[in-house]
Amino acid sequence: MGQWSELPEQFLEAIDERVVLYVDKVRLRSVCASWHSTLPKLPHQKFHQSPCLLLPSRNNSVRTCGLFSPLDKKFYHLELPELAEGRLFIGSSHGWVVTCEDSSSLRLFNPLTRAHLKLPPTSCFPDIEKYYSSDSGYEYALRDYLGHAYTLSARHVRDHFMHKIILSTSPANDCWDYFP
Repeated sequence: MGQWSELPEQFLEAIDERVVLYVDKVRLRSVCASWHSTLPKLPHQKFHQSPCLLLPSRNNSVRTCGLFSPLDKKFYHLELPELAEGRLFIGSSHGWVVTCEDSSSLRLFNPLTRAHLKLPPTSCFPDIEKYYSSDSGYEYALRDYLGHAYTLSARHVRDHFMHKIILSTSPANDCWDYFP
């Protein structure tokens, strides 16, 4: 039987194309010196990873989250002191977490890089007619489907109007933008 280093280059490249995880691509290049020199260098920027399940939790008053990787079948725990008390996890996508404060301000947070991005305020949502910042408890003016006006608190808007937030692309992309 031949040596690993003697595997034809086209087979090695076909294997490399099918490997998904960055860590597995690193491992592939570590098999032997000839594979390391034959395969192209790995980029340091964004790389497609399989999604992890985000599990927010509290642990002894420290904000943490658990990331479950279905491919590794492992849990990874991250402490998140950047997430102040009162912020809720609304969703996650592309490695970013969408959080919302009591005041209904939305923010993207990357738990691995600790990067933050502000999103448009909920007062820009299409259903919101007016926002009264000085009227605590009745900040948002809306209209129902019959045209009747009513007001709601910021907490109510956050808890009942924001069920899911979906990102169509990663905020790390150069072309990323949001639409208020």
